Amino acid sequence: MELKQGYLQLHPLNTSNQDMISAIQKMGCSLGFEAFITQSSLSRQGIPSATICCPTLVIASEDDAIRSMKEAEELVEAIPYASLRIIRDSGHMIPLEQPRELARTIVEWIPAT
Repeated sequence: MELKQGYLQLHPLNTSNQDMISAIQKMGCSLGFEAFITQSSLSRQGIPSATICCPTLVIASEDDAIRSMKEAEELVEAIPYASLRIIRDSGHMIPLEQPRELARTIVEWIPAT
């Protein structure tokens, strides 16, 4: 299975990074077509996020072509005790594109909760 849309998941600076593209393709193959389609078409509408009552960290990227900043902001507004952190120079695949920044963001947030 070739995942051409993997390119859409990456920040524009990474769209020709063959290692990242290969990793996304391998994840898609290991996940399987049915699960990939299910995940890709998930609707986040109507999820009762306000039922989450613990500190919550929402991490987003301004350059995510799959999930918008507006969606991240809506989550933060709907979840009590939620915080928003933005990872720069990344698309949707933050763990692949900015793993150190992601880890730093989480580690810094944990003591603040």
